[in-house]
Amino acid sequence: MRNAILLIAIALTGCLATPASAQCSDPWVTKAFQLARMVPTGSGNSGECNINRFAGGHWPDENTINTLVRVSRLCSDPWIPQVYVTVIGRYPQGSGVAGDCNPSVYGSWSSYPQLTSLIQAYVRRIIPTHTTIVQPINAATEHLADNMGGCLGVENGTTYQGQGSRIIHWPCQSIPDQQFRFMGGQVFAFGMQQFRLPSSSIPDSLCVDAQGGAYLNAQVIVWPCRMSSSRWTMTPSGEIMQNNLCISLRTGAFVGNTDATLQRCGNRANQIFRQE
Repeated sequence: MRNAILLIAIALTGCLATPASAQCSDPWVTKAFQLARMVPTGSGNSGECNINRFAGGHWPDENTINTLVRVSRLCSDPWIPQVYVTVIGRYPQGSGVAGDCNPSVYGSWSSYPQLTSLIQAYVRRIIPTHTTIVQPINAATEHLADNMGGCLGVENGTTYQGQGSRIIHWPCQSIPDQQFRFMGGQVFAFGMQQFRLPSSSIPDSLCVDAQGGAYLNAQVIVWPCRMSSSRWTMTPSGEIMQNNLCISLRTGAFVGNTDATLQRCGNRANQIFRQE
């Protein structure tokens, strides 16, 4: 009798698992739901399986569709969080139809590219004005060092291939990926003294940013500068702060590839840095 019950349980488990793993017509969409540990409501090309829910049915690679699916439920309209995360570079502030998720603040649209343009225009309107710097940046090396014998640096080096890399903590060296500079309320990363800042925008520049927006425990990464999400300040005590959250060394005073995260500012030793 016990064996029979086990066989029935195993059979039921298989029946329940199969729809979640093969529900959508598009295999990439199915896989993305699995990676996000989400079960789509719908099947084939209907409901959440409808490829048009994800950037209008167009995406360049598997990593992108994974992101599109993962954030699709953050707002009532799935396109809104997808634009914020993949284009603006941060999570929407709000949920459902509140805050950034409110579709009425963007007007009306009939396509994903049109919504993208509307959100970009909206974000530009709400960004505080800033002073644009047009002269070359001083080539002097500046570390963001702490009192524990270490400096912040960019994992994976000094080229644009390092885009998206974590900010990590290891012994100070005179190398470009440990060079940072505060300019116009942003922290420019690794060797930015070789670039000029155009008068209108800075699409080729790289800034310290927070992966996933201003979320606690978010990793601090390097990403193309966006005025909406890359603005930082340095407090008198030496905390590097963004949206009331500070860069924090995950494991305190340990030096050696310790990655930095975003935590509530607490004037703690693992949040205090200085420029040198």
